[in-house]
Amino acid sequence: ILIEWGADVFAMEIKKCGEMLQCHHCRPVCHKYGNVDKCRFFFPHKVVEVSYFDSESNAIVFVCCDGTVNYFNPYILVFCQHNHDLKCILSRKGAKAAMFYISDYITKMDTKTYEMLSLL
Repeated sequence: ILIEWGADVFAMEIKKCGEMLQCHHCRPVCHKYGNVDKCRFFFPHKVVEVSYFDSESNAIVFVCCDGTVNYFNPYILVFCQHNHDLKCILSRKGAKAAMFYISDYITKMDTKTYEMLSLL
């Protein structure tokens, strides 16, 4: 389908889907848990002109042209047409935190995963 579309059509689809699905607008849920004056999802992101590796935090910092847009993969965005947020996880601690977040999110349990694991 990419060959059929060409680069111009694909770029237009990225822009259309990005504007519709990837832009963050703060809502009341953004200010839960004591985050009165700031978004708990860290929006707006810092604008970054060139991606780089930050050796201090052991993280890859992606280019960011608009601080209100989630980090995304253009192919996932266009062909799945849903919002998503990409993050490069380079540490065991970060991977564990992501695993707990994802399992809590998809199960929507009242008891958090780390609380359940402490019972074992």
